Amino acid sequence: MRNRREAGVTLMELLIAVSLVALLSLGMVMAIRVGLSAMEKINAKFIANRKILSIERILESQIGGIMPVVANCAGAGGSKFLFFEGKSNSMHFVSNYSLQEGSRGYPRILSFSVVPANEGVRLIVNEEVFPGPVGAGQFCAGINAGVPVFNDAGANPKSFVIADNLAYCRILYQKINPPPQNDVWVAAWTGVELQSTGLLPSAIKIEMAPVRANPANLQIMSITAPIRVTRWAMVPYADN
Repeated sequence: MRNRREAGVTLMELLIAVSLVALLSLGMVMAIRVGLSAMEKINAKFIANRKILSIERILESQIGGIMPVVANCAGAGGSKFLFFEGKSNSMHFVSNYSLQEGSRGYPRILSFSVVPANEGVRLIVNEEVFPGPVGAGQFCAGINAGVPVFNDAGANPKSFVIADNLAYCRILYQKINPPPQNDVWVAAWTGVELQSTGLLPSAIKIEMAPVRANPANLQIMSITAPIRVTRWAMVPYADN
């Protein structure tokens, strides 16, 4: 009877066992929390780097898909013009690549603009389905000294933000000069001689830099996309 009464666990031993189990549980929870925090940081870094790479891919696809379209300017009585405008802070052109459908859908009219942001500026793009030469002429407000003037699309609820929180964003256009001259980058592609010949730039460069650079992640850098269209859009071909 005495041995049976003395068998078992004392209150002190029970408290010690519970304390040890609690400490082990706390250690496991802290290890899981540290692991989840590290995984969250790695995932955020991966998403940020993937976003930077996607910006470059999207811009190269959109610019590389430029189509040499001739439209009828609605603000100038239907006069024909090359549907392309390039400024240091905006662009208008027709491309076979869009954010909504990639390269599988209808051609789109892309209107790029550099607009103010909460910090610095941001690069946005508006997409409209290309309605044909006559419908596309609605984007032309008129022709001034042989140069078409495009309506400013600006920011609206349907705008896509390509890059945000930029310290600066400027667009340059490559002009090919005959030898022995060197090719140059110009801040605008709206000159009379350029529109009259119907030539597109050979490449477009978009220079960008973030407001706050993070050395641990990929940084937004200048993007240079070649334009492989060499057709003289304003000059009729013999097989037309």
